Amino acid sequence: MGRYDGLITGRKTRLPKPETIGAFCPVYDEQERQTIGMREDTPDVIRVIVKGAPIAKPRMSQRDKWKLRPCVVRYREWADRLREIIGPIPPAETVDEVSGVAYFEPPKSWSKKRRLEMIGQRHVATPDADNLAKAVLDALWKEDSGIFLGPWRKFWNTSARLEIEIRLREGGWS
Repeated sequence: MGRYDGLITGRKTRLPKPETIGAFCPVYDEQERQTIGMREDTPDVIRVIVKGAPIAKPRMSQRDKWKLRPCVVRYREWADRLREIIGPIPPAETVDEVSGVAYFEPPKSWSKKRRLEMIGQRHVATPDADNLAKAVLDALWKEDSGIFLGPWRKFWNTSARLEIEIRLREGGWS
């Protein structure tokens, strides 16, 4: 069995180098899960940190079921990875709000001075925040129409990661 077999996408592929999209390989034990992602639960909030560059949901068509465009394959593998890191999640009916903060590394082509200046500044380049939110919601829930979408923000940082906060309705999830 290969390193990336068994993904929900059903494809046996090798992902691009980790520095290009983040370390998105299947988690086999709890120690490895802590290095790639982390989950923290309270009675009414679930907080998740996923290391690696966040990926926005690409525009897809029926053709993407059989013509495997690289952006769609990369998104599907990232979505499988996200579901694996998060583990069990509450049904969409019990979720009130999903918010997140995406952190992106400045490009290597920028000068060192510019890279340092941009740390902590707003990220106003692509991908759009709404496409990041759509990627997370579609990856986690099959039907997410009842979820009130919370704020999504993007910043430049020294390490790329995605921080997701899922707020449950009163009564929580058991």
